[in-house]
Amino acid sequence: MQEKKAHHYVPQTYLKHFGFEKEKNQFFVHRLRMPEMLETDIKDTHVKNVCVQNKLYTLPGNTLQEKNLVEDFYSDAYEKHYDSIYKKLIDETVDDINDEERRVIIGMVVSLFYRNPYWHDFHNKIISDMFERAFYLSKQNGKDSFFWNDEEISIKGKTVEEMKMEYNEENRPLLVITQTQAAINLLKLRLDSDGINITKTTDGNHQYLTSDRPVDIMDPDNKQLIPMNPLNFLTLPID
Repeated sequence: MQEKKAHHYVPQTYLKHFGFEKEKNQFFVHRLRMPEMLETDIKDTHVKNVCVQNKLYTLPGNTLQEKNLVEDFYSDAYEKHYDSIYKKLIDETVDDINDEERRVIIGMVVSLFYRNPYWHDFHNKIISDMFERAFYLSKQNGKDSFFWNDEEISIKGKTVEEMKMEYNEENRPLLVITQTQAAINLLKLRLDSDGINITKTTDGNHQYLTSDRPVDIMDPDNKQLIPMNPLNFLTLPID
């Protein structure tokens, strides 16, 4: 085994269905990075270079199994099954799936929603804003530390950016585990009642997009969105 470093939060096995095969098993997509929105900025890019971060899911551990635990979970539970599932999803003669196929389909959508680094960034921004206020307030009061959830955070000899980076890195593994557990918990709820609907558009020559956050979520009653609500609609473009 080797430590896996390039972690795709949108898997290559999913992305390749939006691209084209230049050589055998070598898939490329047309990528447009934000904020550029000019057609001239669209580039051909191998799927291995899209939606990937270094050691995004790596956990602390003494063994490769421990370090690769979350990355291996997503791969073994969903990604390695996706090609066969995809073929069934687009086969109009298939009108029945077994329980394991249903678990993989629902789990793939739920995991794509939760494994995204958007949640890391959202959490870290909230924490960073709070830390920044606490940092400068402590400085004004002549203090070398402040308390956060009963933990004393030292600011002695540190800049506010150093303090935030240190805290975020220390808590990154906990965030990774929390996200994964949230996906598993939501999957358990949705397996009880979810229906699976495939929509195919046939009117004309269209090209379809996916993104670095491919799962859309909508509250059925247009109320305040609660991600863990199993009644939400989840939609995912598949090619």
